[in-house]
Amino acid sequence: MHFRVRGNSAHLLRDVPDPDSGKTRPMMLGAVNLITGAINDRAKEALTGEEIEEVETWLNRKQELDRRRRQLEAASLPFTLADVLAWIEEADRSSVAELADEILFGLTEVRRALTMKLRE
Repeated sequence: MHFRVRGNSAHLLRDVPDPDSGKTRPMMLGAVNLITGAINDRAKEALTGEEIEEVETWLNRKQELDRRRRQLEAASLPFTLADVLAWIEEADRSSVAELADEILFGLTEVRRALTMKLRE
C-alpha cells in the first residue's frame, strides 16, 4: 500500500495486477483526512485490519513529523526575519512593495496568535 497526499487528505492506494497487460496499477481504496485522522467508509470497507493499522501508523508518524517541522519553523523564524530585514534594506522599492502586504499580514497574524497564546 502507498499514500498520495492531496491537500488535507491522503489517498490510500494498493497495487493490483492489470489482467490485460500483466503489469500492476494503483487502485484507490479510499482516503484519510490528515487533520482529523478519519479513514473514510470506502477505505474501511476495502482495507484489511493489517492495512488499517498501517494507515494509522503512517498517519501518526506523519502528524508527529509535521508537528516537529512546525516547531523547527518557529525556532528558525527569528533568523528568517533577520534575512527578510536584510533583503528589505537592500532591495529596490518596487520589489519590496510587491510583497509588503503579504509580509505585514503574516506578521500581524503571528503577533495576534502569540498575544492570544500568552494570555491563556
